[in-house]
Amino acid sequence: MKTDLRWISTTNPQFWRCVLPARYTLDEFHREFDRATAIIHALPPGHRFVYLVDMSQVQQSDPRNRQRVAQFLKDCDAALRRHMIAWGFVAKNQLTQGVLTAISWLGSFPVPTRVFTSVSECEHWLEQQLALDQLGPGFKR
Repeated sequence: MKTDLRWISTTNPQFWRCVLPARYTLDEFHREFDRATAIIHALPPGHRFVYLVDMSQVQQSDPRNRQRVAQFLKDCDAALRRHMIAWGFVAKNQLTQGVLTAISWLGSFPVPTRVFTSVSECEHWLEQQLALDQLGPGFKR
């Protein structure tokens, strides 16, 4: 799947990856989310994927970015539920880990979501979720 995304790779159509840079502007962040929103809404029926977001390099986050993420979740809720199997985050910062975990507990993410401290742990969990999804309904995640 060819896209013009900078941070999100959809090279493997079933295993999307996003590596957020250490620093980025508000405009860059919003532009990436706008493009991702368009791509998700254009996915063909039956397309399923897992999503790894590596935030381990991020040094700071603007509150307006969190507002944009909330808007993304609202705008894409139905499409994410149709297409995304699971969402894994990698975060080294304990505060970021705590915030993501709390958001997950509140049910704000439309799919099973977990936070990890290493990419390999996150990959392993997402690969399991993908395999379970391919087995069909009735298999617990």
